[in-house]
Amino acid sequence: DLILSVSNFTKEEAIAHSKPKRIRVLYNAVDIEKFRPAGSIGKKEDTVITVASGLGDVIKLKGLDVFLKAAELLPHAEFIILGLTNENKQALKNMILSRNVKLCGYIDQKELLTYYQKARVYCQLSYRESFGLATAEAMACGCVPVVTDRGALPEVVGDAGFYVPYGDENETAEGIKEALRSKKGEMARNRIEEKFSIQKRERELIRSIKSLYVER
Repeated sequence: DLILSVSNFTKEEAIAHSKPKRIRVLYNAVDIEKFRPAGSIGKKEDTVITVASGLGDVIKLKGLDVFLKAAELLPHAEFIILGLTNENKQALKNMILSRNVKLCGYIDQKELLTYYQKARVYCQLSYRESFGLATAEAMACGCVPVVTDRGALPEVVGDAGFYVPYGDENETAEGIKEALRSKKGEMARNRIEEKFSIQKRERELIRSIKSLYVER
């Protein structure tokens, strides 16, 4: 009787393809006690990371080819891609043109957290995202986000990061350069605390369920 959408973007898509009787946005949430900076956000390393797991054409969908080209333009920073399948890892190896790139396969959440806490910048260069949970997790750890202005990513990032056009390596490199020298890590953390905590999702979920009884 009630569809809960994880973003306004997915809500609009659902309405465009169906006629739901009731639909409401209930954002995904981050455990802000688990995903948090390890120390001072200002002391993070000049490391740029992205997470890209999944099947299909992940390289194009997540903008990993652009990520690699941006790495070539910024040789003094370290670029890391996490969560790759063996197939995608091999395909990306053939595309690497600079020595500042590291490719990683599947890692558990504990190890992922250490990368979030180390990196100064998190990139989500996707063609589309229904929410962008990895972006939110990285922001909770004080990473400055650099994202495309597509899907639900603007809903997650707000004014706490930098936006780049999908598929544009030069603009992406400029956005990453700005993020590396920016002071938005604290702002990113605060945004997740305020808008995407588990506690807030719990309250909204209870409110949504109770509304069904009222509407009856």
